[in-house]
Amino acid sequence: MTAFSTSSMQFYDTPIRLGISTAWITKIMRWIYKGAYPAASNFIVTAFFVTISIPVGTLLYFAVVYLKKRLIKACDTNVSINPANCEKLWYRQVKLSEVVTQIKDIPNIPLEKVPWHVSLFLKQLIVAVRAIVNYQAALEQKFQHLDKTLILPFLKA
Repeated sequence: MTAFSTSSMQFYDTPIRLGISTAWITKIMRWIYKGAYPAASNFIVTAFFVTISIPVGTLLYFAVVYLKKRLIKACDTNVSINPANCEKLWYRQVKLSEVVTQIKDIPNIPLEKVPWHVSLFLKQLIVAVRAIVNYQAALEQKFQHLDKTLILPFLKA
């Protein structure tokens, strides 16, 4: 399944693409952060790591800021479900639940315990992750409400 498929159920719309991108940036940031500790023991490795991590870190920071802005616009929690968009929103909710399982621990990271350069990323990333989590929760709540109001009366009859 590709991100640019034209099938009605196999497309990734904006919130899904942005959620997946946020998960990938989170993985890259964890890799960079975990690589900083072993690199601190050797000066040559530290110098190499710093020359690589500063440009990559700057690029990731601006990518996170961009994703955060796009996510806040795309993840509107005041969504209404109607017959025209029900299938699309169900698919979105299912795909975002997969993404949320990967990134749901990010808002629980205490900012006081991380270095200042990592906290710059985390502040932006926490806002982006909360937007994804809140949007997925809002979709899940809407579908649970539909299940209670539409399906349960038919089952009782």
